[in-house]
Amino acid sequence: MMIVRMLLMLMPAFIAAPDNFPKTINFLDLGALPNDYTQHAAWHNGGLLNSTLNSLSPGDTLIIPEGIFHVMGGILVTTRLRNNTIRLDGTLFFSRDIYGWPRTGDGKNAPVLEW
Repeated sequence: MMIVRMLLMLMPAFIAAPDNFPKTINFLDLGALPNDYTQHAAWHNGGLLNSTLNSLSPGDTLIIPEGIFHVMGGILVTTRLRNNTIRLDGTLFFSRDIYGWPRTGDGKNAPVLEW
C-alpha cells in the first residue's frame, strides 16, 4: 500500500500539459509599458502587440489589463487567429503622430490594425 501511495504522489511530475494547451497571456507580464505617452512606449507597445497577436495559438487568450497602453499604428496580424479571445480591460491608445507610423511598400501609412 505504501508503494501505491508513493507512485500516486509522483504521477503528477510525469504528466505534463501538452504544448498546444491554450494559454492566458497578460500584455503587462510580457513587458508592456502602461500609462506612458512617449514615442518610445508607443513603438515598444506596438511591436509587442504585433508580435504577441502573431504568436497566439488556437484557444489562447490575450489580456490587455487596466491601464492605458500607448501604441504605434501599423499592427499587422499575418497569422490566422482561431478561437482566440482578446480581453480589453484597459485601453489601447494609438499614436496621433500618423507621420511617425510605419509605412507600407508604396510609402502610405500602414493601417491602425489589420487582420
